[in-house]
Amino acid sequence: MIKCKELVNSWPELFELFSGSLDVEFSDIAPIEEPRRGTIVFLPTHGDIKKALESLATGLVISKKRINEIPSTTGKTILASKNVNLALAYASHNYFARDPRKTVRERIHPSAVIAKTAKIAADSVIGANAVIGENVSIGRGTWIGANAVIEENSAIGENTLIHALVYIGWETRIGNHCEVKPHTAIGGEGYGYAQDENGHHHHIPQRGRVVLEDHVTIGSHCAIDRSTFGETRIGTGTKFDNHIHIAHNCRVGRHTLLTAGFKTAGSTSVGDHCVTGGNVSLKDHVKICDHVQLAGLTGVQHDITAPGAYGGHPIQPIKEYLKTLSLIKQLPEIKKNIQRILKHLGL
Repeated sequence: MIKCKELVNSWPELFELFSGSLDVEFSDIAPIEEPRRGTIVFLPTHGDIKKALESLATGLVISKKRINEIPSTTGKTILASKNVNLALAYASHNYFARDPRKTVRERIHPSAVIAKTAKIAADSVIGANAVIGENVSIGRGTWIGANAVIEENSAIGENTLIHALVYIGWETRIGNHCEVKPHTAIGGEGYGYAQDENGHHHHIPQRGRVVLEDHVTIGSHCAIDRSTFGETRIGTGTKFDNHIHIAHNCRVGRHTLLTAGFKTAGSTSVGDHCVTGGNVSLKDHVKICDHVQLAGLTGVQHDITAPGAYGGHPIQPIKEYLKTLSLIKQLPEIKKNIQRILKHLGL
């Protein structure tokens, strides 16, 4: 439950009162398809304003660009926003999101196994059967879920959520306000082998570590491998979807978005503010500069040195890639036409 006044005052540049009362309270955020009395609805750019105004919802957040479509009297509290998606993310995260730290009865579950040398902040939470290794450091407000494993000499910052069944390998560094979702492994061994003259494979120990900077989110079923030497690093504000693999010695920049199926070979580098579609693959030792967008299923074999959108395998600028993609469907007809021409020419 939150008062409209509190929401507006928390970020005045994002929420502006257009009509109605600042004293109304919102019990929840509701989807436009099922608005309930007492809830607030965030209307998408192309959402049906008439439907939203006729609904049971108490409040409505709408883009400033469409505010002239709202009648002067509606009976609802209407907030104008310069960015409705950002307003939704902010309100949902800060006022309506589930916080697992508030659902536990015991700060440290009796079944947790915690080394005597571990340093656990006074208000952090350790779930059932979690294992905390020697010399681990866990900051204030951090929550470690059930059956999570934090190996020796690792450090986790403040207000970070490590969900159930997460593995964090030795000497890993995780910053403040991060989130790691279930079944993810951070700091597992990279894939390193040397071959002898008989074709036998000999393991190269991976002695480096993984570093997650602040405000990083890692989805479920991801694997981020420790480096052979040095570190594998994920930059501030970067967000991973599920099922992502980052190989040893890789670096991912700041505020980058990687979607499901993204995978790298070793020693790759992805810049700041990049965005990828699903199932993008990077060859080893490839470097991608800042502000690059990669279409789904793209395979990157060479460095990308200029910002922009790319797609395909081999990669092309996105406009050329889309033209190539459209031509592929026409190849059977093109082949038939070429055969007719050759026959006509007697070749």
